[in-house]
Amino acid sequence: MSLSHPALRPGAAETVRILHVEDSPADAELVRERIAETGLTVEITRVMTRVAFIQALEEGGFDLILSDYALPSFDGNAALALARQSVPDVPFIFVSGVLGEEVAVESLQSGAVDFVGKQRLQRLPAAILRALTEARRRQQHRETEEALKASEARLRFVLNASNLGSWELDVESSRVVISDVCARHLGLGDGEQVPETVSRAAVRATIHPDDLPHVVQSVTAALENGTELAVECRVPRADGSICWLQLRGRGTYDALGRPLRMAGITLDTTERRAAEERQAMLMQEVDHRAKNMLAVVLAMVRLTPMTSRDSFVQTIEGRIAALARAHTLLARSRWEGAELGQLVREEMAPYASHVQISGPPLLLVPEAAQAFAMVLHELATNAAKHGALSLPEGRLSIDWGFTDQGRHLSLEWQESDGPPVTPPERRGFGTLVIRQNMEHQLAGKAEIDWQPDGLQVRMRVPTAAVVRRRGQGDGA
Repeated sequence: MSLSHPALRPGAAETVRILHVEDSPADAELVRERIAETGLTVEITRVMTRVAFIQALEEGGFDLILSDYALPSFDGNAALALARQSVPDVPFIFVSGVLGEEVAVESLQSGAVDFVGKQRLQRLPAAILRALTEARRRQQHRETEEALKASEARLRFVLNASNLGSWELDVESSRVVISDVCARHLGLGDGEQVPETVSRAAVRATIHPDDLPHVVQSVTAALENGTELAVECRVPRADGSICWLQLRGRGTYDALGRPLRMAGITLDTTERRAAEERQAMLMQEVDHRAKNMLAVVLAMVRLTPMTSRDSFVQTIEGRIAALARAHTLLARSRWEGAELGQLVREEMAPYASHVQISGPPLLLVPEAAQAFAMVLHELATNAAKHGALSLPEGRLSIDWGFTDQGRHLSLEWQESDGPPVTPPERRGFGTLVIRQNMEHQLAGKAEIDWQPDGLQVRMRVPTAAVVRRRGQGDGA
């Protein structure tokens, strides 16, 4: 006989506590002698009355109960009922002089594990060892079940926290056991009533028709070849959106290698795919903007006259710096746009005490921000060298606003109190930059007027092409 409990091994130090219900001292001594034959270390507590029995049960700690069937003041069946109610896991053996098949059957049906006649006490050691072994086996089984339930609870927690769904396909019945998360991934159930099992056809019905053949082929191949399943598919939602799912799993097989089941997980990869698409678009946008910037710089280098090396370097550096300032403003807004007022203040910062700025708040799209930065830099450089900003008393006003009921954005540059102005004999690079950016790049118009008391430039561009969010008001 296999004795799994440490106390069931002869000579073991662990003590087995036995509660013995017996009114006869002589019979109690005979029972004690038979118990000694088990080789167990035991501690026997004998009671004779109902009150003493109940008190002993309340104190607890017993591994086995032995009870006479017929007592002068106490009934064995009553003792069994109390024991089943109070300590249902403790094995109960009747040891009685009352014999008879009906009594034995009735006792076993009521919950006793054995019935030993006092005339056959030689059976008692084996009955005790068998009862203790079986009790220990049941206890180990309960502990295993509890550990399994705890493990399953932890697994469910991890899966739910990770937004992982679990599923198991029964190949023969074509039924699929799914978790709540998996049901949500597949769009099965109404959120409150989630099915525990669904048919394979129901699962297939949730998959996008264009992806279904590949999914079916992947599952079949994984089952036939004993390989891991790893496939992604789309699951259309009722609201028209698309959920991307990754399915992973592996099959289990019988002794002949026939597939029995496939178990696995589902992972919602919608956000990951969206992030990958955003990253790809961002890379394309960065590439596009880098090429545009390089084209602008190349044009500046080609078109800037080289009267001297130092003058050429200074001019190129200033124009690139203007683009860098616009780029910084755009980077702060994650390339959503640049605020025109901030762009003007950044460019006019060295001359702030001579400049008056007025206009509503508005956000320029990136292309318009770069164009306005180039134009403002050319005008400021010209004013500092030849215009109003070249004299201490010189003044400059920059005003912008919306015209034509908001359809156009107008910006006016007006210099005053500077040196006398005379129109140039030929069109310079600065004029070319203004017209190239305002007229060709932004589809607008630029008017340059060399008034004797100061240069005046009026620029007018379509609002829809340059402004991301239109400011309030409608004034020039």
